[in-house]
Amino acid sequence: MLKNLTFKVHYPTYENKEEFEIRFAKACAQILIDKYPPEVIDELIKRLSRQ
Repeated sequence: MLKNLTFKVHYPTYENKEEFEIRFAKACAQILIDKYPPEVIDELIKRLSRQ
């Protein structure tokens, strides 16, 4: 059964933008580490670095 979820997004102030981006990058990295093997992550990094 699906529930309705409500999300509240807090955007960072200009002073906290760098800290916010670091926390966001760490959260994304943790999700990738939990879901994919190192080979897939390496391939993703290679593709992104070409852009």
